[in-house]
This record gives sequence, C-alpha cells and structure tokens, in this order.
Amino acid sequence: MKTITVNLTEEYTGKTVKDVLNSIGLSSRCISRLKNNPSGIMLNRRRVTVRAVLHAGDLLELDFGDDVSSFEPQNLGVSVLYEDEYAAVFNKPGDMCTHPSHDIQSGTLANAALWHFHQGGENITFRAVNRLDRGTSGTVICAKDAHSSRMIAQSYEKVYICVCHGTLPPSGTFDDPIRRCADSSMRRETGEGGQNAVTRFERLSASGGYSLAAVHLPTGRTHQIRVHFSCAGFPLAGDSLYGRPHEVIARQALHCAAVKYRIGRKTVVAVSPIPDDICRLTESCALLLPSEDEIISLL
Repeated sequence: MKTITVNLTEEYTGKTVKDVLNSIGLSSRCISRLKNNPSGIMLNRRRVTVRAVLHAGDLLELDFGDDVSSFEPQNLGVSVLYEDEYAAVFNKPGDMCTHPSHDIQSGTLANAALWHFHQGGENITFRAVNRLDRGTSGTVICAKDAHSSRMIAQSYEKVYICVCHGTLPPSGTFDDPIRRCADSSMRRETGEGGQNAVTRFERLSASGGYSLAAVHLPTGRTHQIRVHFSCAGFPLAGDSLYGRPHEVIARQALHCAAVKYRIGRKTVVAVSPIPDDICRLTESCALLLPSEDEIISLL
C-alpha cells in the first residue's frame, strides 16, 4: 500500500483537491485509481471528492491501495544499491533478464525485486523505470508506486560504461534512426524509417585495438548502444548478436554504471561497481577503468 500525505499550507487555501493532484503531477490513471478507492482521497480523515475546497492546516491523504505483481518472489542474491520509500535501485547481473517474458517466468530481476520488497513487508508491483537487456549489467530503478515512477522517469539520468573494438574518437554522437531488421524479430539496424535515436559517447581509454567509453542516451531504443556502435564500426566486445564472441567475456561488455534522479526535494545518486568480467576484459586490453568518483562526475 502506498499513501502520500500532504500538509496544506496557506498557498492551498481556496484550491480544490483536483488542483493539488494536478500540481504534483498525478496521471489521469492515478487520479481515477484514487477516486475508485474508498479511502483514496481523505481530507482531515474524511472521504471527499476532487471538488473539495481546501484550507490552510488541512491534512490531505492519498491512498493508492494495494498494487501487487503476479510474479513469483525469488531470493536470487541481487544487491540493492539504494532504497527509500519511493524506489529501490538494484544491481542487475549481466546474465539476468529484467522482466519475465512468455518463455522466462523466473530468475529475473522482477522476481528478485518482489522477494526483496516482500521481506520488508511491501506487497507491491514491479515497476522498472529503466530496463537493461539481458547481457547488460548495472543499475535498474524500481519505483514503488505509479506516482513515484512517473516523477523519476521525468528526471533520471544514467551513464553506461562499455568496451568496444577499435579506437573511438575522443568524443562524438551517433544520430541515426534505428529500425527492426526485416529478417529478424530480435536484431535492429540503422536506416530510414526507423525511430529517432541519439547516442553520445566519450572515450575514456584506448589501447591494443580496444576502447573504453562512457555513454549517455538522450533516447532509449532497443539495443541502441549496441546497434549504434556496431553500425559505426565499433562493435562491443563479446556482443555475439552485433559483433562477435570474445574469449574473455561471455556477454556484451556493457554496464549501466550509475543513475541519478530527483524525487520530491531529494536527489538520488546510485553507483554500480564495475563487474568482474568487465574488469578482467579491461585488464587484458590494458584499459584504465574510472573510479567511482569519476563515474559520478560523468552523470
């Protein structure tokens, strides 16, 4: 159950509940949910409609009710990088799917997150604000309610670390639309008719025919980093779908190293340690990894 409490100050005098709901950014779906919940909108402990007029000193409570996922909770040993009443940031392993699918119903981050929330007495749905491909490791933000999900999605930033073949320019931008390949339901390619996609990168290190880069995504398309780097002639190390396998790493060398977002008056920064397989890869390629402080500075 998720409840938001608003202590009303002088500025709210004469306004309606609906004015407050709109001012805090609730979607029409969230407002409908509040209306349909018998204890959804409580003013001074009494149920009211969105037309109720407010006064300074009033207590407004918004109860979104129970919101439970149907996935099986599983203890999968996934670590939590940060948590508060609004969200948790999980450290997704590289061999794990973010969300169950038709073929995969267990062993995903969703299953692990539900187990973690249940341990804390929270029976809530799984809301991944950002999602990572299977084979990509790192930070995933899971909001605890629809309103928090909406607020975080409007403000979050993330930075990826990747290792690719070739020597990248010091910095640059890939600005090529991405579309589904005609002969594959999984692969993507750049080309006319695709969705707008922009990838910005900064080379952090280069050695022996490899580059280590920090990557930002103004847009979020399926396989975006992998497609853009591959189509530009710099496939990610270990990416068997868009490049070729690698003897040191059994997946694409791509890691969501840090996220930053705002919720209310709070700014949250969470950093995921570089996983062992990418550390081994960078060591074998003589690439220098950034420190945690350097990663945070890239946000």
